[in-house]
Amino acid sequence: MKKSYIRTRQGIFPVTVFEKDMYDVNLPKYLGNDINALLKGIKENSTLLDCLMDEVYGSINSAYWDGQISEEHANHLREKYLLLSCKESGDKNVR
Repeated sequence: MKKSYIRTRQGIFPVTVFEKDMYDVNLPKYLGNDINALLKGIKENSTLLDCLMDEVYGSINSAYWDGQISEEHANHLREKYLLLSCKESGDKNVR
């Protein structure tokens, strides 16, 4: 199955970033708000994507260290929203 990607100023995001999964429910409000702002920035190819990604990264860390999400949850969110899996995947469909 061929994956689809969205090219932005900050990098290449898989379109699956817009699909909700079990890790996207019951998030702290601040983390959910930061993720929604990032998704909007991706859709609009915002010049502020690096800042939006930094906000999500910080919110994930805060939620983890405050005990609001598990380490597994935090790692999944980082991979999904912060391009970590895309950069390291070696997927030949990423251009």
